[in-house]
Amino acid sequence: MYYIVTLRLNIFGLEYSDKLIRCARPEDGSAETLGSFHGDRVAGVPRFLDMVLSPDGQWLAIPLADGATTNIWVQPTAGGAMKPITDFGGRSIEIARSFAWSADGRSIYAAIGELDADIVLIDGLIP
Repeated sequence: MYYIVTLRLNIFGLEYSDKLIRCARPEDGSAETLGSFHGDRVAGVPRFLDMVLSPDGQWLAIPLADGATTNIWVQPTAGGAMKPITDFGGRSIEIARSFAWSADGRSIYAAIGELDADIVLIDGLIP
């Protein structure tokens, strides 16, 4: 069983608190910490943080914010450092819904949204 634990509350609430990725083998066994990440890297709504296990059981995929974009990172289930598997560079990308591994575990399918925000002054509309 793999799950995420909020490490501690901070002044800004659960959304910005650090997170631990843990597992229990078997499900009723003792908890083992596989990795961690800062709560401000949670992309989207923190209450709905998804972690998806690869078909071979060797990787947990999780969308994490990298500045203005969201990339998918993987955590080895055997422990070790997380690493990114996507690189959207300077594009403002959000994982819009869920994501999933392909059946062979060689690809990940994700619904992404490319965000663009311009500030425009509209002047002279009201006399």
